[in-house]
Amino acid sequence: MKLRCVDANLRVVFAIGLFAVLAIPLAATPPYTEDVQNLLEYALQRSTHASNELCAYSMRTSNLNGNVVQERFDPYFGNDRAWSLVSIDGNAPNAEQLDLYEPPLRERHPAVISFQFIDTASLKFIEETGAGMLFSFDVVATLRHKSLSAIENTLVFDPVTEQVKQIRRVSDSDFRVGNFAKIFEFEAVSTFRRDNETKSTVLWTSTTRLKSRIGREVIDQELHIEFDELDCSTVPVETTELQNPDLKSEEAQNPRSSLETDQSVDWNLSSP
Repeated sequence: MKLRCVDANLRVVFAIGLFAVLAIPLAATPPYTEDVQNLLEYALQRSTHASNELCAYSMRTSNLNGNVVQERFDPYFGNDRAWSLVSIDGNAPNAEQLDLYEPPLRERHPAVISFQFIDTASLKFIEETGAGMLFSFDVVATLRHKSLSAIENTLVFDPVTEQVKQIRRVSDSDFRVGNFAKIFEFEAVSTFRRDNETKSTVLWTSTTRLKSRIGREVIDQELHIEFDELDCSTVPVETTELQNPDLKSEEAQNPRSSLETDQSVDWNLSSP
């Protein structure tokens, strides 16, 4: 069996959403203004630059059993070797664990953020909280599915920093995903922060609580993922070769050493 923190079947269900913890309401609630909603709508329309996909980052995944797996994504090494297993429960992996390690097939990059799935016309102010202003929202019509009607969506917005700080999606009744998966409990929360490396909003944490039945298998699990150590100073080998088609063969075999002295490479990967 390949070593993965998340079972392949669970990935289909977790794809419903990833997202965050509700903050504690303040005793006094300042009046809500349309200016705040205008700021929020503007923030939701902003998307981070696709070049952030070139940034390396670390991912730590933990479950209810206390198991922690840390992985590192670095696109410099190309698609086949971009992912590496860093540690398991705080210990360096042994040879067998490295041999069994299976990188994620497809992970959302924490520095490539888009809120285009949110229907801005459906935004409704609920209250002010310790983290910001709490809104409810619906998913855009093109992405709606009858099963998602059982999920309530909220977000927390900080009007001072003009940042979406948290998104929470939780089910209020049972629902199905496809023909074989029945979901009894679902809660997905994400937190976001401003990152100095990318100079943009990035995904910080993701916690998913899931109780379901897929076929005859009953699943009761909670996963918590943390993203950090973003590094945009490396450039994928493929990108380097495209930008420098005249590299000598010996430089192509050792691209990192050539990049250290090649001033023609654009290192400004952290678009605001």
